[in-house]
Amino acid sequence: MITDTNPVALPVIAESVNTTKGTDISNWFHFLFGECQDGWMTIAYKQKCEQYFQTKWFKTTQLTSAIDMAKQLSSQKKDVYFGLGLRRKKLDSGRGKVEDVRCITCLWADIDVKADAHKETNLPQGIEEAVDFVNSFPLLPSVIINSGHGLHAYWLLNTPWDLDEAENLRAKQLMSRFQGLLKDKGKENGWKLDNTSDLARILRVPGTLNYKYPEQPIKVEILEAHPERRYTIEKVEEFLPIAEPIQPQIDRGLNPDDSVRVLVENCAFIQHCRDNAVNLHENDWFAMVSNLCRLEKGNEVIHQFSRSYTGYSVEETDEKIRHCLQDGGPHTCEYIQDKVGFHNCPSGGCGVKSPIAMATSAVFKAKLVLRKLWQGVASQPTAAFNQEYVSALGVLKNRDKAEYGKAIVEFRELAGKKLNIKHLESAVDEAVRKWDKQQSATNIFEGLPYEFTVPENWVVTTKGIQAWTKEGKITVSPTPITIARRLKNVDENTEKVELFFKRDNRWRTIRTERSTICSKTKIVDLANFGLPVTSETARLLVKYLADVEAANDIPVISTINRLGWINDREFVPSLSNIILDAEGGNAKLADAFKPSGTLEEWIDLVNPMRGNPLSRFVLSAGFAAPMMQPLKQRNFALHIWGDSRAGKSAVAKAALSVWGNPHQGMMTFNTTGVGLEQQVGFLSNLPLVIDEKQIVAVANKQSFVESLLYMLGEGKGRTRGNKTGGLANYQNWRTLAITTGEHPMSDTSSATGVKSRVLELHSQSVVPESYGSKLHQRLDSVYGTAGSEFIRRLIDYSELSELFQSICKKLQEQTSDLMGSHQSALALIATADVLVSQWIFAEDEDTAVNDCWAMLETIAKQLETKSEADEATRAIMHFHSWMQENTRRFDCDARYEYGWIEDGNTVFINSGTFTRAMKDGGFNAIRVKADFLARQWLIPHINSKGKKVDYKSKRNPDRKNAMVIEIRLPLLA
Repeated sequence: MITDTNPVALPVIAESVNTTKGTDISNWFHFLFGECQDGWMTIAYKQKCEQYFQTKWFKTTQLTSAIDMAKQLSSQKKDVYFGLGLRRKKLDSGRGKVEDVRCITCLWADIDVKADAHKETNLPQGIEEAVDFVNSFPLLPSVIINSGHGLHAYWLLNTPWDLDEAENLRAKQLMSRFQGLLKDKGKENGWKLDNTSDLARILRVPGTLNYKYPEQPIKVEILEAHPERRYTIEKVEEFLPIAEPIQPQIDRGLNPDDSVRVLVENCAFIQHCRDNAVNLHENDWFAMVSNLCRLEKGNEVIHQFSRSYTGYSVEETDEKIRHCLQDGGPHTCEYIQDKVGFHNCPSGGCGVKSPIAMATSAVFKAKLVLRKLWQGVASQPTAAFNQEYVSALGVLKNRDKAEYGKAIVEFRELAGKKLNIKHLESAVDEAVRKWDKQQSATNIFEGLPYEFTVPENWVVTTKGIQAWTKEGKITVSPTPITIARRLKNVDENTEKVELFFKRDNRWRTIRTERSTICSKTKIVDLANFGLPVTSETARLLVKYLADVEAANDIPVISTINRLGWINDREFVPSLSNIILDAEGGNAKLADAFKPSGTLEEWIDLVNPMRGNPLSRFVLSAGFAAPMMQPLKQRNFALHIWGDSRAGKSAVAKAALSVWGNPHQGMMTFNTTGVGLEQQVGFLSNLPLVIDEKQIVAVANKQSFVESLLYMLGEGKGRTRGNKTGGLANYQNWRTLAITTGEHPMSDTSSATGVKSRVLELHSQSVVPESYGSKLHQRLDSVYGTAGSEFIRRLIDYSELSELFQSICKKLQEQTSDLMGSHQSALALIATADVLVSQWIFAEDEDTAVNDCWAMLETIAKQLETKSEADEATRAIMHFHSWMQENTRRFDCDARYEYGWIEDGNTVFINSGTFTRAMKDGGFNAIRVKADFLARQWLIPHINSKGKKVDYKSKRNPDRKNAMVIEIRLPLLA
């Protein structure tokens, strides 16, 4: 066995990276990349149901954050990988290609084992056999990891390998040779091992879970770790076999076996090089090599032609071939004539741009075939129908219509009436149709989640889509298009489709209603999103997509267009395999509810809030919203009001940061009822946070605010009609709102229904100004981690209802003077507070409960009592005050203008005057009279028809009749 230890100081490696099986490896990225001075590390992740990987980027100074993110993503049931090579820069999309890699710190291997997870059966029988195999490799591995259904092995380098352009090529070749040897060793055991040598390779992060089978996840864990085993590049290269000459990839043309022969027989320049090889000038020889080396068996011919040269060397020739393949294309005919100086090409040229085209161009080869036919077609015209000639004509018709036209004219001139040209062209069309079907690639759609089948009568290639019609072949699209997935909304049972197509050399997707691709008028609208469709091609494109769906088993993906609970085990965005399908403004809002930073960073930032009862209460309210549905609680609002520098907005942001980016997710009162309805409907079970009540932009601000409270309390949007004459789907929600402002939400005239729907809390200073500024600044980058952890714990918590009811009961005993709706709201937030204290802030149960009740004691004192919130009580108090201001209007000096008073507390007041008095106080007179009747403060009268009414005709002290209301004023406390 070969090992190569290095005395150079190694980075500090945690004791967790040792030879102990299965231990935690929290310093894994420091272990691999701790010595790297620069570069970007990538973490790639996706759930099993997702089609594409997503990528997060970390500088080499952020390795701790990277491992925290890996753990967090794994806890969200995502498969997590990392890039083995550091990237040169952070990319806007994707995770980078081989040329983007600037540094590697190890060599690696990814070995599958025989299991249901892999189709290949010629594999090691299990993990133990795979471990024995890599440990029998002459270079002993430094780390061996169980990847869940296979094995990852690492061979550590003694120092990071920085890769410029030249070193990148060297590294590619080294990895290819290294894994080639590994595969050869595997073949000796009858195994077929995968090639994973590309420098942009990603492997699973140890310590995460492999969710290949989500119901049975497997931990990715270290089996062996020997950090002392480190190798120099030179030591590895000495050990590996000498590299074989690079084998070129070629365009095989019509007859690949004859490619070299066709070129030699038809190119005067290649013949010149062959015939003058003994003293051939180097420029001529290099031009010849640049064309021949790209053909199958071209290297053999190069060596054959070159052997007669006196300075011939196998190694030097192979090096020249390698140089040609890597550093340039084939020399053109123009270059050979102008620069090399060869002037024996036919006048008018050969119809190609480079000699190699004679061997690779289907058109050139077809013309060679037809030359044989011209010689005998006049005497034997039926020979034109031979398959070889029909195929050649088909190639011309498909690739070069001008040449095809010339060939048909040639047939007419040579064969005359002896040949039925229409029959020949029909045979050619049939040949082209068969050829198109063969050429329609089933694998041109990169990353498509199913095996694509080309429907009948369609041609689908990398160059686009063509339809066979009565008029012949018609181009429908210049790029390939298919349906990638069907998306079924689990709420509405409606369906969308995801179109997959190439645009600007990138694969793109469009999600649209299914009806769009069924209509030639609607599908044209997708041109605005880059789909290559016009009013001329729309009909055929609709037909094509219908045929694609009929010919393929297109996967169906469950989707939803809102956040919140899907069922009692799934919650979007934290824990669900259902895809969020948001559009328009909701799509931007959805982007806000993604994690940033780590849970530990968020806890450190918001923990000081829990020392203040009010800010602690608001923070717990942020967690409480998702509990309202399982506890079947009514919607309500929590309104924090006070001076403009009290820190209200900061704590509201903190509450929203439980779930996402508060800067993107927070609303203001500068909105419309429809806008608010759309947002709360999308949030569904997440808190709605609205800042700055004072900026309401309508004339009647109080009425608008109260209407929003009623809408929130309803829990569903307005019923509206749709375009077809039926009713449109309306949105539902069960959540709470957290609002802020400089003034209360309600006023003295607000209905009891308004006051029962909102908890109004006042504070001159919720948090210190300096800490509020810190929250504003940091919460833009640290958010969205606590909510997913809370939901994960909540789903498995079976005692939620019992805890809530126990808190409710105690609150009812201790705060009997509060409204029942307020008691329920307090109990809900208190339940969240107790759970959050234990699950997120790691407090013991006794501390959590005691601190929660201390918080509730402070909060409850600020809430209005039942009597204070009672509308009738507030109305009679207003009437008392109004009477004191207008007493003189009830005496003889005013001639009893407003009415009169008897026995000190019985008021007979004119009906119109009473209505105006109530309106001045913001009360509805009809509602107030009904309340006063119920309290026996208004004395009814039975009229002549026997009906009880709230007014009577009575003579005043001046003996004049007046229509009055009789009010008996209660004694006020």
